[in-house]
Amino acid sequence: MLNYLHEKSQEVKPSTLWSKYSMIKAVLSVKENIEINKFSRVIAFLKRNSVGYEPTKSKVLTRQEIDTFLTNADDMKHLLIKVALLFGVCGACRREELHSLKIQDIVQKDEECLIITIPDTKSNIKRVFPVIAKGKAVNGLELYRKFLRLRPETVQHDYFFICYRNGKCTVQRVGIHSFTKMPSVVAEFLNLPNPKEYTGHCFRRSSASLAADSDVDLISLKRLGGWNYFFCNIIIVFF
Repeated sequence: MLNYLHEKSQEVKPSTLWSKYSMIKAVLSVKENIEINKFSRVIAFLKRNSVGYEPTKSKVLTRQEIDTFLTNADDMKHLLIKVALLFGVCGACRREELHSLKIQDIVQKDEECLIITIPDTKSNIKRVFPVIAKGKAVNGLELYRKFLRLRPETVQHDYFFICYRNGKCTVQRVGIHSFTKMPSVVAEFLNLPNPKEYTGHCFRRSSASLAADSDVDLISLKRLGGWNYFFCNIIIVFF
């Protein structure tokens, strides 16, 4: 284990090394009944390797920046990203959750409200959140309906996000790495500095930042991101 982790430490970041250790630990525990969390020298090596490391965090988008993109970006080119941004920020969604979202997970409650369920999350906590549309500047539900109307009848899967180019949808599902790049596309459109620093975690961090700026309590903030066993009760409204 020490030899393997030492070799990998030359190639990956300390945070990634911890992830690899965690995966190996789970596999060995189930398949071989070996508990490597008792290997004190391995844990000591991982801790030493992490000394001085500062993880890079994605930059966040402000409410004004989000509204500007939703209002001014051309639907012909950016409709897919607009809908992903809307859902991602309203529900504090990870890229994996957007990638796995299915049509049946989205229910239109009335003319001004969608109810979206995220059944499969990283923490195995089902989340339910609303998307509310009010006002005239940005109508999130109209963006959703417009994207849904473009869905070809020949699509043979039920994943919601499908590829979109030049005003038309294809039958192909959007790849997970495409969601990683979307925040940087938004940042480039807004002429923000260092757009590459807006990573795939941007929508989720932006959602938490907006909620914190709204002076919500800690419990409600945890509910928003699914950090405990409650449904989300924070509503982010786009005007």
